[in-house]
Amino acid sequence: EMIWINSGKFTMGSPSHEIGRDPDEGPQIEVTISKGFAIGKFEVTNKLYNEIIEESPSKNKSPLLPISNVSWNDAIKFCKKLTIKHRIEVRIPNNYEYRLPTEAEWEFACRAGTDSNFSFGNNFIADYAWTAVNGWDSAHKVGMKKLNSWGLYDMHGNVQEWVLDNYHDSYIHFDSGYASPFAVDPLYHDNSIYRIARGGASGSSPLYCRSAERLSYAANTRFNGIGFRIVLAQNIKVNNNVDSAEVGGAKNNSDVAKSIDEKKILGLESVDKEPRPLV
Repeated sequence: EMIWINSGKFTMGSPSHEIGRDPDEGPQIEVTISKGFAIGKFEVTNKLYNEIIEESPSKNKSPLLPISNVSWNDAIKFCKKLTIKHRIEVRIPNNYEYRLPTEAEWEFACRAGTDSNFSFGNNFIADYAWTAVNGWDSAHKVGMKKLNSWGLYDMHGNVQEWVLDNYHDSYIHFDSGYASPFAVDPLYHDNSIYRIARGGASGSSPLYCRSAERLSYAANTRFNGIGFRIVLAQNIKVNNNVDSAEVGGAKNNSDVAKSIDEKKILGLESVDKEPRPLV
């Protein structure tokens, strides 16, 4: 089950006064998400991962726990296999794909229109998230806490979530080194092996589960506190060539596929202004 997120603008990163802020969470930048996308209502579970990959690396293999102990490379493999499967079954158009969210898409969906430390306010509230305060350093069944205002569960805590971008230590890089106050569909790739994880885990301090918090790991890193959620979106294009997750070169990815209307994915006459479920 997925939630459709319409295009929009938001302020990415954290202000200098935010408690727990790290230097790589800035400078704050206005980001435009120019195309809508669907994002998983839940983190990918052991059950779903097993259906596509046929083996779960999680130590606790309970079906409705989020998949964990997966590398960024594992997540990419899952997305590609799911895309191929659903194209063969004619469930998605050929120019749509399952992939990891870009870092900007992830934060846009997590914030759900807010600019506070968490999507539910500036102070941690245990009803919304599994962290070290109440999570006991182990993942929990998805969907047990309150959802954010756009209908997404476990955006704060439970397991950290891989995103598509290479790690970069400043949002200045979203404009290829120039301190622009805005960016359109930013997607950062370079030759580094380091990728980004978002959202914090059940063993993390709430400060590590804030909307703007970001951590970096090598792409082949596996540990129990890291998993992922997926998006369904138009193929990313750079200079009119479809860009895969492994290909570098895009630092400000405003050139996205435009050849299909969202209603062909949604099966609707029009797309509502508010995010809505996509089954």
